[in-house]
Amino acid sequence: MPEATVIVTFDVTEPHLQNCLDSLARQRDDGGGSGFRTGTEVILVPVRDGAASRVSETGPATGDTDPGGDDDTAEETDAEARAEENEQGDEAVEPAREAALAVAAAFAASPPPGLTAALVDGAPAPDRPAARARGVAAAHGTHLLFLEGSDALTGYAVAYLLRSAADTRSDLVVGNVYKFDELGASPSRAHRRYCGRHRMAEDPSNVPGLASDTALGNKLWRREFWDSLSDHSLAPEDADLVLRRAALSARTVDTLPGAVLLMRRREASPLPLDKASLTRRLTVMGELAASLTSADRVLWDRVLLQGELHQILLRLDDAEEEAREVVLDLLNAYLDHVPVRLMRGLNALDRLLYHLVRKRRVDDVIEVATFAKSVEIKKAPVVRRGLGYYVRYPFFDAEDPAKAVPREVYRLDEDVRVRQKTEEIRWSNGRLHVSGRVGIRHLRARRRWQQHLVAF
Repeated sequence: MPEATVIVTFDVTEPHLQNCLDSLARQRDDGGGSGFRTGTEVILVPVRDGAASRVSETGPATGDTDPGGDDDTAEETDAEARAEENEQGDEAVEPAREAALAVAAAFAASPPPGLTAALVDGAPAPDRPAARARGVAAAHGTHLLFLEGSDALTGYAVAYLLRSAADTRSDLVVGNVYKFDELGASPSRAHRRYCGRHRMAEDPSNVPGLASDTALGNKLWRREFWDSLSDHSLAPEDADLVLRRAALSARTVDTLPGAVLLMRRREASPLPLDKASLTRRLTVMGELAASLTSADRVLWDRVLLQGELHQILLRLDDAEEEAREVVLDLLNAYLDHVPVRLMRGLNALDRLLYHLVRKRRVDDVIEVATFAKSVEIKKAPVVRRGLGYYVRYPFFDAEDPAKAVPREVYRLDEDVRVRQKTEEIRWSNGRLHVSGRVGIRHLRARRRWQQHLVAF
């Protein structure tokens, strides 16, 4: 019978660790039975992340201004607050660190019924990947679940994931995710799309969302599979790419529609647009892509081209000239190995961006990026040429040869699809009445004679 080890990595300044540990104490068998789940091991690994420490220390220094009232009074109050902050700044930070470690130590010393717990000895790990490695070294379970100290598990999560792992013996079991904050919780849109259907022993290449899923707490890894993964020795900032690459290496994957992870909403940190960061990140993407088989490589390329690489191009206007040249060089090297068929399957905006990248028209890339971030993209008209429909994005039918782009780049194929929404269903006079809206994306029906709907 498989047994789980939950490895909790937490920053020493984490204020929500107790909530995370309480969710582990509430784990029950069979998805909500009366008895506590027994046999689950919890390994607690502290992290002292230099970047996180700097953010927490500099955070209070911004934004404590009073927009109203007397200016002199506000300045005087701020000066007193800053002086008090400077006098006890070190003392204010240290109790937060000690509190997080103390919470973990108390949990390990007296774990709830059904759990065994241990706090890894020694100094805190320097980053999350190192913390996970320490946790795995101390683990004894047949399966591993990595949980951030700021997140939590649903009460049935461990039993739910283990039951699927026992039934299929898959290398990886993935559950659904809810995101939450002080205002409430809601389903994660990205996870709802690919975890919404129950899949058993599925080939990872048939689960498109897997390659873009950066969450860890919703995944149960078979220990033998985890130990077999290659150590790419990458920078901690690129650990998400390694984990997404690892998921594609699984022999089979299960996806479960039930929510297992309650992920705290965090402000995303975009990739810095300096030369060194862009070089490191794009190089790692290419190296990991080169290590994939053909089917997995297609999925990896599509996810990156529609996701992170797309976002980098949209932010290119904020980069320095030298960084822009680095992006063009490394992205062209990456595109050299992307099949033409895959490029043709992208949406019109992505095809346009990557066509301009291939032609090294960096100024035009920035113009398209500016257009894509404006409201104008929603107003772009669709025109018909022969039997095809084309969207009027920048440089469509440009008369200047230097600005010309092949018309096929703008062609709408799969982009033209039906959108429908049911608004009311009622039974009246022995008949079922269904009302709602239906339309075709990009092709607006502005006149009644432009639409004809048949229900059968």
